[in-house]
Amino acid sequence: MTSFSTLLSQKQPQVAVVITDQEKNNDLIERGINILEIRVDLFKNLDLKFIQENVHHRKKTKIPLLLSIRNDIAEGAQSNNTISDQLKFEIFQTLISDIDAVDIELSSKIISDVMKVAKEHHKGIIISSHNFNKTPKADDLEKIFTDAKQYGDIIKIAAQANTLDDVATLAAFTIKHKDGNLITMSLGPIGTISRISFPALGSLLTYSFIGQPFAPGQISLYKLKEHLKTYYPLT
Repeated sequence: MTSFSTLLSQKQPQVAVVITDQEKNNDLIERGINILEIRVDLFKNLDLKFIQENVHHRKKTKIPLLLSIRNDIAEGAQSNNTISDQLKFEIFQTLISDIDAVDIELSSKIISDVMKVAKEHHKGIIISSHNFNKTPKADDLEKIFTDAKQYGDIIKIAAQANTLDDVATLAAFTIKHKDGNLITMSLGPIGTISRISFPALGSLLTYSFIGQPFAPGQISLYKLKEHLKTYYPLT
């Protein structure tokens, strides 16, 4: 199994597939998936033992595991989310030995606690920022980047694209920081092109799904892999 850090140093686009507790391992293996992002907040069962057993089961795929737990609607959590910060940290702490990397929101109140646990266990760390309403202006993107860099090496910025100019703004930002361990994507129908093009500009990961999309503008794994084969022939 390739390590998380090694994956993100590859020149070819790396694909992360978002999963919950519903997908079958057989549907994930040998599909060209580089990373599985486990969205615990979308599990139907939030019992800690169940979550741990599910993650243990996912390890059998031999695909690096990225653990994400959204509990803020502004950061992508569903409106019926009931995960407290205390439970969120407990899940991270319990599963840290079983996963390869964590994704913690820049806005999270427990970011320092999660960072400490991840560093103690030598896990990859993604500091993420989401805006489902608009794309921040260039200066605001720079501030997000600077603030996030205080915590982690890998920065993820996902922002709603309401116009093609929004895509261009995030594209320019991505090019500027192409050597800065950055993951970027424009959300929404207008931003769909970023899922294919931003890896060429410097984004380390592009996200996909099997079954139902988890974010606006996501492309299904099958279609995404076909596009990547066309535009990145060595993929």
